[in-house]
Amino acid sequence: MLNKPKARFVDHPLVGEVRGRGLIAAIELVKDKATKEEFSMDLKIGPQMIAACMEEGLIIRSLMGTNSAAFSPPLVVTESDIDEIIERYGRGLDKVAGDLKKDGHWNG
Repeated sequence: MLNKPKARFVDHPLVGEVRGRGLIAAIELVKDKATKEEFSMDLKIGPQMIAACMEEGLIIRSLMGTNSAAFSPPLVVTESDIDEIIERYGRGLDKVAGDLKKDGHWNG
């Protein structure tokens, strides 16, 4: 599963790192991609991503104390399911990026 999110999100300006093993993956969001500067935890990026993805019908979990979201689909997941997860996450990510810009928390 890891190759698809890496390929899709590695160039997104909010994504600092895509990591994982097997079917478990995490995507870390950063304020500055070049320096890996983190967003303040006060912005609650994880809960923002959870809400944005829930609007897209995707359940993710925020990793405590980080700005990372984790995916752990069921073992019976199909290739097309993974494609759908990535697309829904991408729409949620773009929504959060837009909100951060609009609110003046990120220049993108």
